[in-house]
Amino acid sequence: MRNSKDSSRFLAWLFLILFSLALLLSLLAPLLPSPILHYLFAPVCHQEAERCFVVNGLPVAVCVRCVAIYAGLAVGGLLYLQFRYTLRSSFVLLSSAVILNLLDYFLERLGFYENLFAIRISVGFLLGLSIANFVLVHSKSANSPQPA
Repeated sequence: MRNSKDSSRFLAWLFLILFSLALLLSLLAPLLPSPILHYLFAPVCHQEAERCFVVNGLPVAVCVRCVAIYAGLAVGGLLYLQFRYTLRSSFVLLSSAVILNLLDYFLERLGFYENLFAIRISVGFLLGLSIANFVLVHSKSANSPQPA
């Protein structure tokens, strides 16, 4: 049976591989003759063309925020393998990322600015990174032996 360290390292590698693959597939979608990747990503992203990167004259399968979230999830798996975070720090990081994303959403809706890719990428990446960190730290905590 695996110990909690092995399980959390496995999960971190899984995050790195799966979300790197999702990121790659979302970016390659415009290069494929079939719209299948756009259909696969549709349940998780609005796919509004004006909010997407463009490859070969066509929008990628997800918006810039989702691209950044996938990148953050993958990098979060990689960083987890290098650094150790506490339960508290992972909660603070995730809370901050959620607040920043909500702030971005509402400031745009209120007309303070319009569709700034740099902000969407920054807060999306931070959200992905913090989700990976939170899940990995808490999975390690859940798998650790509890004191009697």
